[in-house]
Amino acid sequence: MGLVRTAKVTGLVAAGVILGLATVGGSYALWNKLVPAGAGTVRSADFLVTLTGSNSSGTHDMVLADGTPATIALTSSAAPLGQLFPGVPVYAGVSVGNATAAGSAFTVLATLPDPAIITDAGPGTGISGYLSVQAATATDLAQCASVPSGDYQGGFPGVQIPKGTSAVICFRIQLAPQAPSTLQGQSASVSVPLFVEQIL
Repeated sequence: MGLVRTAKVTGLVAAGVILGLATVGGSYALWNKLVPAGAGTVRSADFLVTLTGSNSSGTHDMVLADGTPATIALTSSAAPLGQLFPGVPVYAGVSVGNATAAGSAFTVLATLPDPAIITDAGPGTGISGYLSVQAATATDLAQCASVPSGDYQGGFPGVQIPKGTSAVICFRIQLAPQAPSTLQGQSASVSVPLFVEQIL
């Protein structure tokens, strides 16, 4: 959804990264709450999760109208990743919103069940082996770069999102300090799978 722009890089190793978020589904209406109801009309609630990327390209539903999972770009020409230098991280993020219309409590858990998929792109190969992606939570998309380094993890445990609220997941992308100069001019794409399920 939208175009992504390769980061401009200078220095010893010049490389580019495209970052995207691929939703991999979630559980739909695990009706695990018993709520008394009187006579009248019964209406089912929706399982609506929204995604807003750090590229400010708008808010998107996690599941498209045709039922397929959405894929959104977290970088764009208007909001590219910063310059990528060996050992110096760049940041992007996504705000995950729980916009369900359920009448009772409806808390979801957003997790990154699988590691980021890092793929060499363009001419040359090998840069993907020197890239790492870690995740952490923040209170705002603008704060991803200021999250303490120790909060970023390769195995993200997830974040609970009550009905009517949102949570920010930040991503730190880093080129290893020992990346060889032969990688200059290469680029890679990074896809981060997101899974959301109802837990309460």
